[in-house]
Amino acid sequence: MTLAITAELVGTGAIHNWVASLCWLLVPVIVIVLADWWRDRIHLLAEKGAAKNAILAGASRNRRGLFGQVMLVLAGIIIIAQGVWNVVARRMRTIALLREIADQRSRKRAIAQAAEDAASGKYEAISAAEATVLEPHRSPFSAPGERKSVVADSLRCEPGKLLAIVGERGLGKSTALTDLIQTANGRTLQLQVGAGGAADLMKQLAEAFGPAARSGRRPVEPIGCVVVDDAQRLIIPAIGGLRALDDLIAFARRHSEAVCWALAIGGPAMTYIARARSDRTLFDEVVRLPRWEAGDVRSLIERRTSQADFIPNFSHLQDLSFDSLASEEDPEERGRRMYFDNLTEYSGGNPAIALEFWRRSLFRNLETREVEVRTFARPAAEQLSSLPDPAIFVLRTLIQIEQANIATVQACTDYDLVVVRESLHRLERLGIVQESDGNIRVALHWYVEVVRLLERQNLLVRSAA
Repeated sequence: MTLAITAELVGTGAIHNWVASLCWLLVPVIVIVLADWWRDRIHLLAEKGAAKNAILAGASRNRRGLFGQVMLVLAGIIIIAQGVWNVVARRMRTIALLREIADQRSRKRAIAQAAEDAASGKYEAISAAEATVLEPHRSPFSAPGERKSVVADSLRCEPGKLLAIVGERGLGKSTALTDLIQTANGRTLQLQVGAGGAADLMKQLAEAFGPAARSGRRPVEPIGCVVVDDAQRLIIPAIGGLRALDDLIAFARRHSEAVCWALAIGGPAMTYIARARSDRTLFDEVVRLPRWEAGDVRSLIERRTSQADFIPNFSHLQDLSFDSLASEEDPEERGRRMYFDNLTEYSGGNPAIALEFWRRSLFRNLETREVEVRTFARPAAEQLSSLPDPAIFVLRTLIQIEQANIATVQACTDYDLVVVRESLHRLERLGIVQESDGNIRVALHWYVEVVRLLERQNLLVRSAA
């Protein structure tokens, strides 16, 4: 106000210069006052971040006198600068190209951190028994409390209905089928498409619904619900590749008068079906399983971790942003929350993938014997870019079908069997795929990177589940 009045009356003369100079002299005073207001918070954050920054370490050690005041101001400036950078970085990540660059930087930092941890000799992996408890695909110890079911609230087993439960690997299709069964009336027939494919499945259905099933001497409770898991294995991405699925749906329609039919289908396979059968309505209802929020992923991980009987240490993951300066939230809790936010973002809200990376983040400190949460190391995605075309198409098949034997992969890709074997051997040697009982599937910790590669090459359209 004073500057404006004097500028209007006599121009920008001496008084204007005096006031302007006085304002600049007041800046250090204001900074010192603000730092004193936040003294306790700055010292708390400086103590938490002392291991990563020399000025923060100095501020945590020197809390009195003129030097302590100077260190307090410098520490506050550093925390504010880190906060501004975090805000800018979050905004930049909304741009696809910059997000890709940020992901590459994060991957390099994680790899460097993992290498540093290995070279230090301070850490060892958690025991096999502890890792087994955190296995993503194991059955929960306490079934009702460990799952997030959309089926229990939104769906019921209704006679005559044919429905599809859709979601990518790890989103909980099998769990949703189990919850759906709880609402069924009558006997339930649970089937899974295995290595035998459509032939074995149709044989089981014929035995269950054929004349032999009705001619037994003992009365049998009628079937009220049929659930078929892994139905995406009936789909071959080739000419005539939907014949097995069409046969199953036709069988279901013939026996749907008093029976509810539910099929669990992978998201990529459902996208293929929608494109191939855009002019037909195959299902009465399609339920797409939603991706999980960070809070739900965290709750699941904390429940599983409590069953492993250890308490992980997050002490090196504190967040030192400006938000934490103004917030009363504990820095360690904020670091924990930011970790789960990043984990959920990378996994795409997929609880199985989040669990896999969670257990890969846990290491036991040999000095303190505590289990510490280290930065989760992402796979070396550059190995994917050097793969030949046959290996890429083999990966696309495995993402669409989720798991398959060599014969099925050969039928889907139309490559010679020798080429398919060589591609699978190379992928298995890199750890990208895993083989179990003749079935091959993409390793869970590679799933995100493989999907991103296929999307970039327009070989896969990710479902909007």
